[in-house]
Amino acid sequence: MNATRNLRSENGIPPGQRVPLEIEGGAKSVERYAPYMAALARLESVKVVTRPHWVSALIAFFRLGLTSMPASLANNTPTAVVGDFRLKLRIEVDVAAERARLQKEISRVEGDVARANANLSNPKFVERAPTAVVAQEKERLATFLTTLNQLKSQLDKLKP
Repeated sequence: MNATRNLRSENGIPPGQRVPLEIEGGAKSVERYAPYMAALARLESVKVVTRPHWVSALIAFFRLGLTSMPASLANNTPTAVVGDFRLKLRIEVDVAAERARLQKEISRVEGDVARANANLSNPKFVERAPTAVVAQEKERLATFLTTLNQLKSQLDKLKP
């Protein structure tokens, strides 16, 4: 559930928008939990598949005698790996737009990190500010750094 919610959040999918989820991993036992997953994660549907997407794409690639992978076979869907399962939100992501959004967000967070670092590296701020304010600024910096690492990780996943 958490991985599905994280995928939605990372890709800017509104909580109320119902999207289909595909689970690769071959465990048919997951199918009995599909209705619960759909309700709790607000999914349109949950499909459990035994043949991974890349196998189907590879078979089609060779059957058609293609020299390059067509966009329809490319896997531009948000994916998370949890244990032996691969969870995919079956939506197409505009890679260029998502990269631009992530780069803009990274720039914003880098500015926040720079401001927090400037405050904490200023001896006058550290000396004069109450201890609680300095501690709060350190927490903010840690949060900004965590967010920045997550955004960079997402951007790396979208590299061509």
